[in-house]
Amino acid sequence: MSDFITQILLFLNTVYQFLVDLISKLLEETVLKSNPALSEQFGQGITLLVTLTAIYVILEFFSAAKRVVRTILLIGWLLLILALVMTVVA
Repeated sequence: MSDFITQILLFLNTVYQFLVDLISKLLEETVLKSNPALSEQFGQGITLLVTLTAIYVILEFFSAAKRVVRTILLIGWLLLILALVMTVVA
């Protein structure tokens, strides 16, 4: 089971890196032709946002799951901030 999960994660990482390279190359040849060194940085950011947008669209179809994830994220951020404040104060 662990090997199967590892294989899936490696595949997803490969796909993600392929998208980063593809978007970076497109940026380098078009928009950032004058400064191609920035294409990698912007390519990573765009790929991350595209991935998160795709996840959001999928969750939009399953709004119940979206509500659960939103609640978990909200509780997680609140607990993290509370722990940080308590650590700094103590």
